[in-house]
Amino acid sequence: MAHKRVLESLERATSQHRLVFWYDAAREWEEEFTEFERQGVRPLLVEGTEFGAKVCIARHPNQHFLVYLPSARPLRDQDNWLLDLVLQGHEFKADKASLALQELGLAYEFKDLVEQHLPFFASAKRVQALKDLI
Repeated sequence: MAHKRVLESLERATSQHRLVFWYDAAREWEEEFTEFERQGVRPLLVEGTEFGAKVCIARHPNQHFLVYLPSARPLRDQDNWLLDLVLQGHEFKADKASLALQELGLAYEFKDLVEQHLPFFASAKRVQALKDLI
């Protein structure tokens, strides 16, 4: 179920944003990254190749990218070589609350609220009813 939900959320994110960045320090979603295919979206694995990724993205200004980083997002912005691109694009997150927000099309400002009510979001029927209201 989580596998399918992640792929569906990636589909939505890459259809709405040219640059989608996915930090995955635990590498728990690497298989989903590898399996994800969407026409017009180029997967880009970044493992210590941040500068190369910047060059690749700059050389293809009309290309959509799913940028997967099997590491944590740098704690300090000045340590993030990709910060300018991350700010232009979208940062994808695959925890339960973030997936619910992405499915509903809500901003991350509501993440604390969703986390407080995770059992509600475990029901596809309730999530669909909320989606219909939104």
